[in-house]
Amino acid sequence: DILEISNIAKKFNIVVASGVIHQAKSRKELGEIIHMLANLLEENGVLIGNVFTSDAIDQDMNHVGGDVYITREGLYMTLVSNKEFLDVCKEHGLCLVCEPSKEVKNVGTGKRSILRFELRKQE
Repeated sequence: DILEISNIAKKFNIVVASGVIHQAKSRKELGEIIHMLANLLEENGVLIGNVFTSDAIDQDMNHVGGDVYITREGLYMTLVSNKEFLDVCKEHGLCLVCEPSKEVKNVGTGKRSILRFELRKQE
């Protein structure tokens, strides 16, 4: 469970988050996850990862309400736009290192919009 990272006291130069951030059960939880990831980073540390966004939503996903969906496998996903995701990151002191890449792709569990990013923690 990604929420358990709040129990980690150590700071890191680099944190990789691949395929986990969007599994938040609400927009509030999405912000909490980003906050926790930012807290794992040393000053000028880098968060590298990818997140599914709302730019493409598979028809098989069940819309629960707001930004929240449940996949056909029963997993929660909070899907926000690329811009909204990057804005939340910025609120937590994470700024883009380079232009993120974006693509829409079938990942085996359905069509997903993927944002790949590299963010630096700035105090």
